[in-house]
Amino acid sequence: MKRVININLIEKINGCTVEKLFNLDFNTEDWIWVNKEIFSDLIMNIVDYDSYDDEDHFTRELESIKEEELIQMINSKMKKINWIEVNQILFEKLESGFKATDDIKTYIFANRKYFMLKMIGKSKELQWMLRAMAVDYYQHVSPEGLLNNVYEEDFKDNSMILEEILTSGMYQRNNCIWKVVPASQALVFYKNGKQYRVWAEGNANFVFSELIK
Repeated sequence: MKRVININLIEKINGCTVEKLFNLDFNTEDWIWVNKEIFSDLIMNIVDYDSYDDEDHFTRELESIKEEELIQMINSKMKKINWIEVNQILFEKLESGFKATDDIKTYIFANRKYFMLKMIGKSKELQWMLRAMAVDYYQHVSPEGLLNNVYEEDFKDNSMILEEILTSGMYQRNNCIWKVVPASQALVFYKNGKQYRVWAEGNANFVFSELIK
């Protein structure tokens, strides 16, 4: 007769360190990915399976853990070591070694400092888009002001705008919409559904520098 050992997996997960859960030294990592295919591997890192006599009970308990519940617990642990969850579409644009998945939901966790450095680099790379948006907004929405003020106050280094552009390929403010053309990476400006301008990096920087003289 088998000896049944009841192990509450939720309690085991909550009670372990993130290092034990992933069997990793997070001081040597910058980011990791997680999806449901490796959930059982994570559990095996914190449970002595050989001592768990009732395999069926173990399997049922493992399957009873909801994906959102486990990710929430992982997220809580990550915050304690200054790591954050990052949208996988956004992370694909920042990290050349990662490809976003379509067939399974993948969660990305990254060292906050590493993520911020990546965002700063991407911000410098795409600053021309923010300058183009500032020009459009100045000319079509707020011509009574100064272009430099519009840029400095609303667009310069605006990480929220950049994240929206990187994840959805567009950004909307009031009746203005900017869309990125995937093939050319051109930036197209629309107002009230009408296309007004197509920007490339060179002409965006040139027009901006001319208008703020």
